[in-house]
Order: sequence, then C-alpha cells, then structure tokens
Amino acid sequence: MLPLPLRRFVPWALLVMLAACGGGGGGGGGGSLRPATITNLAYSPSGAYVAASGGTVTINGSFSFTGANGGAASVTIAILDAAGTKVASTSTAVPNGANLTSGVILGSVMASTATPGAFSIVVTLTDMAGLVSNALSGSFRVTPFPWTAQSAMTTPRIHAAVVANGSRFYVIGGEPVVSLVTPAQALSTVEIFDAATANWSSGVPLPVAREYLSAINVAGKIYAFGGSPGGAATSCLASNFAAVFDPPANAWTNLTPAPTVISGAAIAAIGSSIYVIGGIDMCPGTTAGSSSVQVFDTVHGTWSAAASFPAVAVQLGAGVQNGKIVEFGGLLNLNGGSGDANPSQSIYDPATNTWTVSPNGFVKDGALLISDMATALDGANLYAIGGDTTIGTLEYGVFQFDPNTSGWITKEALPLNAPNSTTAAPVHGPMADSYNGQIYAFSPGATWVYTPANDLH
Repeated sequence: MLPLPLRRFVPWALLVMLAACGGGGGGGGGGSLRPATITNLAYSPSGAYVAASGGTVTINGSFSFTGANGGAASVTIAILDAAGTKVASTSTAVPNGANLTSGVILGSVMASTATPGAFSIVVTLTDMAGLVSNALSGSFRVTPFPWTAQSAMTTPRIHAAVVANGSRFYVIGGEPVVSLVTPAQALSTVEIFDAATANWSSGVPLPVAREYLSAINVAGKIYAFGGSPGGAATSCLASNFAAVFDPPANAWTNLTPAPTVISGAAIAAIGSSIYVIGGIDMCPGTTAGSSSVQVFDTVHGTWSAAASFPAVAVQLGAGVQNGKIVEFGGLLNLNGGSGDANPSQSIYDPATNTWTVSPNGFVKDGALLISDMATALDGANLYAIGGDTTIGTLEYGVFQFDPNTSGWITKEALPLNAPNSTTAAPVHGPMADSYNGQIYAFSPGATWVYTPANDLH
C-alpha cells in the first residue's frame, strides 16, 4: 500500500473484493455522475526500523468504497515527503472491478527500510467512468532502531548504582560478575562513562565497598546511601552508609549515617529532598523487604521519616512524575519466587505526606511482576528496563509509565537474542540514567543507548 520512494515496489500485489455489492454502471449519464466515496483506510505496520526485515517490510492495508460508477477501475497511491512534495505515484487496476460499485479493497506492498524518513500516503479510487474519489491519507515512518551499543565498563559488575552528571555517568560500587548463584564481595570501584566521547575512565572509589546501594544526583552532587558489603558469609545485608561526591572537588565526603540500615532500596528526589524507599531495613540476617521511607535533606544534611508506602518491597523501582513519586515492582523478600512479588504500585504526594495505591501494578503481559530493574527518567518520562520476572527468567522488556492511567506502555525491548546477564544484557541488576534525552543502560558486558524518539511503539 505504501510505495515509498526508496526503491521500486509491487504496489497492491494482492487485490481482493470483499462484501462487494453488485450493480450496473452506477447511475445516469453525463454530468449527473458523482465520484465514488472511499473510507476506513487502515494498514499495518505504520512504520519500520532502518534495515528491518532485511531491508524491506510487507505492509498490508484496506479501504472501503461506495458509489463507483460502472465499478472500480484502479487505485492510485501517491507518496509525499516530510515537506509535502510528491515523490512517487502509482496506479494499479482493480482485478474484476467492473460492475462492482461498493466493497472493500485489500492490498499489500513491499516497502523499503533502507533510508530513514517521514512520509505521507494519499490513496484514491478511480471508477469505470473515470471519476476520482475523495482522498484518504496516512503516514509511514522509517526510523533508526532506538537501541545502539557502546563499549562496556572495564570492571564487569551488577547491582551497582548509576548516576549521570551532565554527560558523565558514574557507575558506583556493585558486585563483580563471578556467579549469579554464589554472591561475591561488593566493590568500591567507580568508573565513569562520558557520553560525549563514548570513553571510560576511572573515578574516585567509594569510601566503603557496597552493592545494592542507592544513589542520585541533586544540584550537581552525587548522593549514595546504604547498600550491602556483599558476600555469602556476611551477617548483615544492609548498612546506614551515607556519602556525597562533589565532581568539581573530585572527592567523597561522608554524611550523617541513615537512621535505619538499608539495602536494595529505590531512590527519588524532589527539590532538595532525597527519598530512600523500601529495601532491607533490618540487620542481621533478614531478607525481608521494608515499607519505610527515609528522607535526606541535602541543604541541612539531616534525616527524617516520611509516611511508609502501602507495601513492603526490596529491589523495587521509583521515579518522579508530575511532582509525585511512583514506587513499583520489587520483591517482598529476597527469597524470590512468584508468591514473593510486590503486586502493588503507589504514588506519594509530598505536599500531604500520603501514599495512594494506583489501580495498575507493574506487570508484564498482565501476569509477571518484575524486580531488580533499572529505572531512568528522560526528562518527563519514567522508564523501567530489564530485571527479573517472578518466574525466575531474565527480563529484556522496556516499559514507560503512563501518568494518565498509572499503567505501563510496552516499548522496544533490548536488542538481545539469548539471555545472558554475564555478557551483554542489562537484565539482572541493570543500571541506567539519562542524558540529553537519551537513556544509558549499563550491564557487565555492554552499554546500551536508548533514543525514545526513535521508538515506534
């Protein structure tokens, strides 16, 4: 249906008349004739990624017609570029169209995906009397794939924190990738990825080694809280560690420790206040999630408590939407399993210090809840990336929060063929943040850059 000007096509390779009404030549003679009316133009897909499907994509479409004088003679499809200039036009005879005055025409074409661009299509029907119908129009977009790969971090690890400061992404702490079954000791390593140059460099190490820590940028400084020292033999999976990194001074400074130990918590900031949400808040020996919310005031360097959220969760996600905090996903405890997922999702209003359970939880395919995901904001939009499902599989999905419904929109998944969190997948324990409208997701074996504007979903 869409003969884009990028190559020669076979337009309307298949034309079938459905629900065709009989009838003669359609009306009286001469000037009393009126052209046919066409409606209900529909086609799929309405876009494709550059070089998708080996360079071409099949587009199937249909439209309805009535009042074709003497029957349907031909279909004309014109293609306009983004400036509105006609760049291609083709007409194809309607097989067995004589005396068919109304019906539905189906067709398919092969469209090139070689070159990106935004195109408009204009479809008309000519009847046997030579009269041209009204025009129906639609659009088709060819865009680069939204995910591109960059070089991986030098020290492969999971469960680190990632914080962007301008074009520089700080990958902080984490657990070395030795085995996803046997826990390793945490790291104090800090590596910096510069999105402007796509190069890695070493940063100032954390004052202590931590994994599952929570970190965020407020006013150009990086704040890091909690986390676990890691290792299978440790008696405590959480800590009250608190420190701030000042990029101009290139130094960490210890802060007042958190009132309660924490690990695997979500983190969000509104103004100068940092909210550390959920996670493990007891020591030693517990793996249970928490509903606590600790608030750090970056101006005065003090801690306070906010209202607890309506569930308990560890390895959950959080982000700010319209001045409110959304918490979602995670596990009730680190033992995992389908019965241990946090099924609720709630929204915090700092003006009233209250949480409200939203009608939609964070799920995939309506059933699988996800934990240990990366979260990132590309300005106004909140995304959840990768993680683990509650049936024990690694997750490659990407989801965007919809503030109008409190639901999640499925976006283009990570471009991976075989799950393997030790090589290229930002899945189990991924890390992400954003810069210049793009999201950078980090895993042990790859750095992936997501451009939301190129996503066709």
